Amino acid sequence: MISIGQTIPVEFGRVFQISYAVNPYAGVAMLSYLRALLFAVRFLTRIPLRPAGEPEPGTCRKALMLFPLCGWLIGFILIGCWLVLPLKAAPSALCLAALLICIETLLNRQLHLGGLIATADAFLGPPAPAERRLALMEEPRIGAMGAVALALVLLMKLMLLSEVLSRGQIGAIAVYPALGRWMQVLMFSASPYVRPDRPGSDFARAADVMAVLAASALMVPALLLVGFSTGLILALAAVYVLRRCARAAIGGNTAETLGAACVLAETAFLLGVLIGG
Repeated sequence: MISIGQTIPVEFGRVFQISYAVNPYAGVAMLSYLRALLFAVRFLTRIPLRPAGEPEPGTCRKALMLFPLCGWLIGFILIGCWLVLPLKAAPSALCLAALLICIETLLNRQLHLGGLIATADAFLGPPAPAERRLALMEEPRIGAMGAVALALVLLMKLMLLSEVLSRGQIGAIAVYPALGRWMQVLMFSASPYVRPDRPGSDFARAADVMAVLAASALMVPALLLVGFSTGLILALAAVYVLRRCARAAIGGNTAETLGAACVLAETAFLLGVLIGG
């Protein structure tokens, strides 16, 4: 028997009970996808959610499909912060952009910026075999290349987001976190995962065509909200270059390169929004 109250908040329990009574298979499917969404949100963010036990078979695949939805959640949280902290309450759009980046970084558990640092240290240093580059990615200290990459990307993202706010292109704030996580799904499917025993490997094994198509379908609202094709093209180009570099340097993806892909795609998208706007 399915115990709704043990797995989801009480306020949603009646919805699933009604759905289960009308169509048991639909009720089970809805509950399965809700569990997958909660799993994805816990994996990608700091949002405090009660664990729902061990993931069921297929949960990682469904969670991967819902990666962009987690990005939409972060984007709308940022929109909410923008509404609470209007420009008139901040010294400038630059200050508000800095606050939004801080909030986003805290929500993301700093995972993606950490991936950017590790990837830059491994890829931009002196030539080295793949094993040495993978070892550099696990190094807890920040190297020179990682520090430079972090500073440049954060500075660029700050200035771009500030200009987006000044122009009133608020839809881009909701879109760019979703786009970054969609690019991670594409990266999972496009290259092998070189650390099969590390976090992320379950998602890599689940990255089939249907998972990519389902995740891509969640990006359709982005076209309705903003329609910034230039931003999408630049984001795809940035991730493509990173993928080629990763294949050449280490033979595929790691958690670090996936985090870097998210940050670079977001920054490239914001640049494209301004160019195309």
